Amino acid sequence: LTSWNSVEGNLVLGSVLSLVMSLSVCLSYIMVIPWRKHPSSLILYRSLTSIFFSVTIILEAINNNAPGPQYANSCRDFAVVTQITLLAGECWLTTIALDLVYSLTNPFISYKTNLRRYQAMVWTFTSFISFIFFFDKSCQGEFDQGICWVKVSSARAPCLWGYYLFWIICMYVYQIWASIFAYLRLRKGLPLTFEIRKKCAEETFSCLMTYAVYLSILMFMFCIISSDTSNKPIGSPIGNFSLLFLFVLANRGSVDGIVWFMLHDFSFIRTVAAPPLGNGLATISEGDEAVEGGYVAVEGDDEEEDEDEEEEEFDEADELSRKAEMGKDDKHQSGLISGVNKIGKKVRKKLGKRITKTFTKLADLAIAEMDETDLSPQVNMALRQQIVQYVTMGVRNSVLKTDIEDDGSNDIRHIMDNMFRRRDAAEVEGLQVLKFFLDKEHPFKSFAPDVFKELRENEGISDSQYLKILSASANERLSEGASGAFMFFCGGGEFIVKTIRQREARVLHGFLRTYSRYLKRNRSSLLCRFLGSYSLEMFSQTFYFVVMLNCFDPHAYINERFDIKGSWVNRSAEPSKKSKRVVCRHCNEYFIPSAKNDKCKAMVGKHEANVVLKDNDLRTKISLHWQDTTQVMETLKKDTDLLGKLGVMDYSLLVGVKKWKFEVEITDEMMAFNPNTKKSTPNTSTKTKGLKATQQQETSMSIHSTFSARTVSGPAVYHLGIVDFLQDWSMKKRLERLFKIYITRKDPDGLSVMAPEPYKQRFQSNLLQIFDVNTTTASPPPPATIELSIRNPTNDAVMAGSQEMTLQTNTDIIDSTYNPLLTPPQASFISDDGDYIEVHS
Repeated sequence: LTSWNSVEGNLVLGSVLSLVMSLSVCLSYIMVIPWRKHPSSLILYRSLTSIFFSVTIILEAINNNAPGPQYANSCRDFAVVTQITLLAGECWLTTIALDLVYSLTNPFISYKTNLRRYQAMVWTFTSFISFIFFFDKSCQGEFDQGICWVKVSSARAPCLWGYYLFWIICMYVYQIWASIFAYLRLRKGLPLTFEIRKKCAEETFSCLMTYAVYLSILMFMFCIISSDTSNKPIGSPIGNFSLLFLFVLANRGSVDGIVWFMLHDFSFIRTVAAPPLGNGLATISEGDEAVEGGYVAVEGDDEEEDEDEEEEEFDEADELSRKAEMGKDDKHQSGLISGVNKIGKKVRKKLGKRITKTFTKLADLAIAEMDETDLSPQVNMALRQQIVQYVTMGVRNSVLKTDIEDDGSNDIRHIMDNMFRRRDAAEVEGLQVLKFFLDKEHPFKSFAPDVFKELRENEGISDSQYLKILSASANERLSEGASGAFMFFCGGGEFIVKTIRQREARVLHGFLRTYSRYLKRNRSSLLCRFLGSYSLEMFSQTFYFVVMLNCFDPHAYINERFDIKGSWVNRSAEPSKKSKRVVCRHCNEYFIPSAKNDKCKAMVGKHEANVVLKDNDLRTKISLHWQDTTQVMETLKKDTDLLGKLGVMDYSLLVGVKKWKFEVEITDEMMAFNPNTKKSTPNTSTKTKGLKATQQQETSMSIHSTFSARTVSGPAVYHLGIVDFLQDWSMKKRLERLFKIYITRKDPDGLSVMAPEPYKQRFQSNLLQIFDVNTTTASPPPPATIELSIRNPTNDAVMAGSQEMTLQTNTDIIDSTYNPLLTPPQASFISDDGDYIEVHS
């Protein structure tokens, strides 16, 4: 197999070299955290395909000595695996080219979001082609001179072109085009908006050029070999050239290694891998400067204790073994042997835990993500300034209903008119749309400015206040939500500008008038307040965004934030990323997760990151005054009833908790439980008449071990709001639910993806668990009332007169267990004319 004069020898030698280089790429990715920067993840996935390809070639060479029928069957199996690895590797190479184009054309892209898209694209396409190839037995067999892949008789074989060459040529052409495009763009110079990604784009360009050279060499060699239709005996020039081609093809992983080590500079290695056993902390040569870069913490104290325990158990086992050998009594000897077996079992169990713990640490190290916030669009200062500039300019022009004068060029005006003639799926019939251009090149739309103006006036926000807050964005904060939305806070945090998808914009515009009328009738509604809806075209893409009121008080510090959906599948907060500084939600100090000295000063134990918590993290009921509880429950029920009838789902109850430290006031009743507080007085007995005799007896018995608390900490203020109610029950959501139920086998009742009506019912049912509804002390309900409200704002006569007809009947029935969510559901519906009609009982 190692001879240069054999096909298997060249294939195995190339595969071994490829395997070594690919494994070095994977190991360095795991062990050196700074090397995980973009586009390292794309090269890593290609290296993984090279590893599987090399292993397949080596197994094929080992299986080559099998009998004829057995070899033919196994060769077909190897052919499918070879097809998957080769095609997937070239697909990942194409994603590098695609990512390079994205980096130079769209500053809004998120590398992490795109990586998930690339994974879906690569494995969907590869699986589809390989699935067809799996059932095409006629195309499976021995490739030219030894590889089990596509069975070909010549370079013009349809199987070879249909399953591989056609797709590879298409990918190769795109990679060449992307390389030329990137070269011209980088040579011309990048605007400030793209300057932050210049280095990343240059590195990706270098990777792509190296791979392009390798593919060009393979293409050239393949063309020479396929042009010679004669036999290619080993030893002839063309035969030796064919062997060299097979060696270069099998050694594809070496190209990954060359690209990998060319991309990364060894002088920038600041982090070393943690040893698998032992104690200590992986140090960083540059000291405090590496706080952002990260380090690996190793908990050594626990391991030392485990080692000491194991040594003691081993010594005890040896002592029992010696006693068993020296024992004369069979019964005594059997008891000693039993003791030895128990200790041995205990030792094996501890060793298993040690091994599991070691592999867990390596796994955690492998999946730890590199902090790439310096490449995200959220910290691109030039992009931030450009967004703020155009958003402010567009909103101001839409509010003032002014336009930007052009230079009189008929050609430019004609092009702009054609751009606005394109159909916009977000536009809804009956809603006004104000269209104009910013800087004569960026189309801007303001949807339903008249309706949103009424909504702003309903909240007491004038046009001047609206523009003033939007313009005061010097301290804006940018963040990327879980859905990939791009948003920033205006002014002092009063307004939030957030991008939405086109379908979400259409959903909002579809129920906008009903939403507006509902908020006019229900001023205490907890629904998020939308103040404007706009679209802006930049960098050949159209972005839809809304302006909304912040549900939280921007001037208040929120200790805990919960996002409650009523579901429980995957509804736990994700732990903070290692090696990234975060804020503790208890003491408001910065800390690094998994560091040794991360003890919280305000709480017992370690710091807890101030991240958005979810349903499974909420363990304490929301306890309000009974009047507030009744009002909140009624409001939430009315709000969710409306959302259910509008056909939306996946909305959340956003809960912000402000905690406070309260001083404990010692009362007479408390002194009955703790006489150590101060000397008992005659008043004490009068204040504790309601105490049970057993309680008083227990108090007197524990007089010397009872102490009163000085302070208690707990929730003081709750901020509530319903957000994210722009998702309709689309076909995509239906398929997502089916996939999670039947493929991933999730609990169908606990999924967030659910039809609007069942989602509403589960949401309301979950509210009973969240809020502390004390039915024994609740207020009696108001007199039984039947209220019929017909609201039609389109009828001026009705609007000018009485809008409600109310028939009230007082009753003598008083229900002390009144609960807003347990009362009969109100009859409410939306008429054909879009009017919201309610029947309250």
